[in-house]
Amino acid sequence: AGSRISLATVYNILEDLRKPNMTFRDVAERYHISQTTAAHVFDSFVSISRRPLPEYLLIDEVYAFKSAHSKYVCVLVDFETQNIVDVLPSRRKQTLMDYFFSIPLEERKNVKIVSFDMWETYRIVSKIMFPNAICATDHFHVKQEFGRKIDRVRIDVMNKYYSRKKYLEKKKEKTKTEKLELKEASKHYYALKKFNWMLFSNDNRIFDPNEKKIYNHTLEGYYNYYDILEFMVRHDPVLDLAYDLKYELDEFYSRSNEKNALKNIEELIISF
Repeated sequence: AGSRISLATVYNILEDLRKPNMTFRDVAERYHISQTTAAHVFDSFVSISRRPLPEYLLIDEVYAFKSAHSKYVCVLVDFETQNIVDVLPSRRKQTLMDYFFSIPLEERKNVKIVSFDMWETYRIVSKIMFPNAICATDHFHVKQEFGRKIDRVRIDVMNKYYSRKKYLEKKKEKTKTEKLELKEASKHYYALKKFNWMLFSNDNRIFDPNEKKIYNHTLEGYYNYYDILEFMVRHDPVLDLAYDLKYELDEFYSRSNEKNALKNIEELIISF
């Protein structure tokens, strides 16, 4: 960067970046350089020492503009103070291992809990680098991952109905039973496709069987949200089980406390 821009410009860039409201993008636009060059100037001249490792450490990645290292930066946060401990140029395993190896073992032993999302690299690195720490995954990421799993089940069931529907539609001669089966397959495909959001909603109407029913032309009957959800999940044993597990997971987070959490999580693991 030094060969393309003057020292005076470098000085001005660094002065601007001292202001809390200035971003690399703002500086890049002001001095007609790329965001990567602005970041390179900062990295070349500024060295900020890390904070000591806290007892409760959070690890997460934040999307950054693409650099030579990665399109993500890895952020280390003190859970109790919410202060940033350090920011690493990449979330790759080798980058994390090299960084934590540079920190004395005695300091790493003081970390009691490391919390992160469900990316395997964080788990592997944490188990090696923090010998006395419990590895934890937060509420948000657990439910997010389970949401992906239950949606995969929904799609598999929906595709099963779709395949049967297409097969029966192509048949020129259909028995009375096949006509009924086609109608049922069409209804289930419609419900699973149109009302998939119900699997993840906390709308109270979904759980109230006494809500007002409205006529649905495709389903050929009067339904409320509770009825539609039941129609979606209870006709397939796998989706039925997946949704019941979602309910147990929600209950675990809403009802667990310091006294019963261990017992509750053991029961949840058995259910899964």
